[in-house]
Amino acid sequence: MKSAAAAVAAAVLALAVKKSNPEFALLLGMAAALLAVYYAVRSLDPVLELIRELTEKTALAPDIYVPVLKCLGIGIITQVGAGICRDAGQAAAATGVELCGTAAAMLCTLPLISSILDVIGRLS
Repeated sequence: MKSAAAAVAAAVLALAVKKSNPEFALLLGMAAALLAVYYAVRSLDPVLELIRELTEKTALAPDIYVPVLKCLGIGIITQVGAGICRDAGQAAAATGVELCGTAAAMLCTLPLISSILDVIGRLS
């Protein structure tokens, strides 16, 4: 709720100052996006705690959950970065950010895919 309220307030302020000071409007949007990311990361604390518990109780290998967490972070950063680029009127840059995020997420999954292949190899 806090991040949504802050985003709406920033959007209204940005609209009010956009004609006279577009740079400040962009900065307001960026600040709102960073605040939303902060609250999103804070809300993930219970998920991270659950993963820690599962790791301790099941001896879950980091090769399995670390890539998933990295991909989650990459997805959040990519979405916010692309949104900021679009707000600045840079659609091509936003597409580039999304492409780089996709490539980075794919690279992060390679250890997970390798672990899965190892398990399959041991089963056969």
